[in-house]
Amino acid sequence: MEDTKNYELVNIQARVPKVIDITIPGTQGVQGNQGPQGPQGEQGLRGEQGPKGDKGDPFTYADFTAEQLEALKGPKGDKGEDGRDGASATADNARQLLLNGNVWCESANVDDVLTAMIGNIGKPFPRTEFKPLTIPSVIQGQQVVSVTGEPHYSVKVVGSDTPFTLDSTGACSVNIPPLGEDDIKLTYHNFTGEKVADYTITGVQTGAVADDTIEVNGSVYKLYGDVLKINVTNSVATGTNIAFDFIPYAWLSKPIKGITIKANRKVTLLCGVSYMGSKNSTILPSKETPIYVDTPENVSFTINHGGEFDNKLNIGTLTEGTQLQTFRLSSLEYDKAQHRYVNGGYTVAILDYL
Repeated sequence: MEDTKNYELVNIQARVPKVIDITIPGTQGVQGNQGPQGPQGEQGLRGEQGPKGDKGDPFTYADFTAEQLEALKGPKGDKGEDGRDGASATADNARQLLLNGNVWCESANVDDVLTAMIGNIGKPFPRTEFKPLTIPSVIQGQQVVSVTGEPHYSVKVVGSDTPFTLDSTGACSVNIPPLGEDDIKLTYHNFTGEKVADYTITGVQTGAVADDTIEVNGSVYKLYGDVLKINVTNSVATGTNIAFDFIPYAWLSKPIKGITIKANRKVTLLCGVSYMGSKNSTILPSKETPIYVDTPENVSFTINHGGEFDNKLNIGTLTEGTQLQTFRLSSLEYDKAQHRYVNGGYTVAILDYL
């Protein structure tokens, strides 16, 4: 082995050539196709949540574009049922409650219901009072009877389910079997059809003796209780000098509730003021007293002065009932087609009673 201790270190510098690596670019080649996407890497850890931002303004209709609004629309649905007209709104339950409480309500229309409710303010509810049924005297053979009572209540004849409803004035005509010796039973019903009372039309005795009899101007008047029967076959109150009396002057104080008139031949009775003065003027019953003509084809009425006769006649037949009639021409005559008395004849001159 060589001994290095005998050598001295000498610093020698030498110039040598420097090598520089220079790349000269060539023409760039065509870019190749993109390679397939590699598999998704593993999801990184979730970073820390940032601070909460300021609250933004809510969306408005104007924030959406037409395309966005169109995208929000769903498929068109089926056509729905037509809605009710505003005027036809109803309150069925309220109306039924009123009727059950004995308060009349015309219909389930809201206006009718409110009208009924306002009309009952301050009054007891349910209402317990009602007008009783009033039945006039009924004559043998009569088949129609005019009754009065609580408006909109109804009446039934026992043995029949047909109701006869009283109108807004509390009146109606009830068809009954021809009155004979047997009683006729009636039932009275409230707004809901519940029976509230029973009534009886008492039968009449055939061949009964009259309570009183009188003859006036050829007409024979017979009184049976409160029913007056008049036979005008031989009446002389058919011209212009003598007026016909529906009630004899001597019986004006008697409580007559019904009148029947019959004739065995054609008779025209004078109603009104006669030439002989007020004593011989027609005596009329009240308009509430029914006048039944048993033979309407034989009995007519006439007046001998112009203008409408001041008093109305509640006149008709036993089978068809009565109606209020006023003279507007010279006579009242029975019309078979209309089943009632009607105005006939001509316009008459006004008499001067000086």
